[in-house]
Amino acid sequence: MLLALITLLVWIGLVWEYRRKKAALFARDEPAAAAVWLRLLRRFLWTGGISAAVFAAAAVIHNAASALIGIEEAVFFTLALAALVAFVIATGVSLLLYVRGRLTRG
Repeated sequence: MLLALITLLVWIGLVWEYRRKKAALFARDEPAAAAVWLRLLRRFLWTGGISAAVFAAAAVIHNAASALIGIEEAVFFTLALAALVAFVIATGVSLLLYVRGRLTRG
């Protein structure tokens, strides 16, 4: 759970920096290449956000279904774990892309 919270904070920071310094990232690259890198970064940030929302929803549905039915169900539990893994991977790739953009900045 601590990994998820740290990753969430990193993701929030990346989104904040992306929105604030979008034009300055990848400044040394050619304009077409910079647009491709920015689009890739934006896609991974969106993937991270969507998977975080899916994780939260699946965890709530899993707990509610388990409480109402009285048995442990595995569908939403597995979905929550898969969404958490996707969130961690998307945030890691976004962090790598952001660092690449910061290192290539003028």
